[in-house]
Amino acid sequence: MIALVPMSEEAAVLRLRSIFRRNKTDVGGFMIVRVKGRTQERDTVFRSCVTFEVGRDYWMNAAALATVARLIARGEGVRTGVHFLFEAVEPGVMMSELRKAGVRYTETNET
Repeated sequence: MIALVPMSEEAAVLRLRSIFRRNKTDVGGFMIVRVKGRTQERDTVFRSCVTFEVGRDYWMNAAALATVARLIARGEGVRTGVHFLFEAVEPGVMMSELRKAGVRYTETNET
C-alpha cells in the first residue's frame, strides 16, 4: 500500500494499524525503522520491519533479552565492557539469533 499511494510514513503506519485492528490479522504488533543516509557517495534508505503475533508482545520483549543474554554467555557478537545494548551486540548476529527464535524480520535497502 505504501508503495502504491504516495503518503508519509506516519500516515501509512496509522493506516496499517487500523487495517490490522479491523481485519483481525495474526499480527499483534510491528516496528518499522527507516534510516536515510549516504553510502559510497550515493543517497540510500534502509528499512527494516519486525512483526509479531497477537498475544506475543511480552514474548517479543523476553526473546530480545534472552537472546542478548545467550550471546553474552557464549561470547558471540558482543563487545566486552560496559555499553548500551546497540553498542554491545553486533546487529547482524542479534537479528540472526532473533530470526532463529521465531521473530519475523524483513529489510530493504534502496539507493
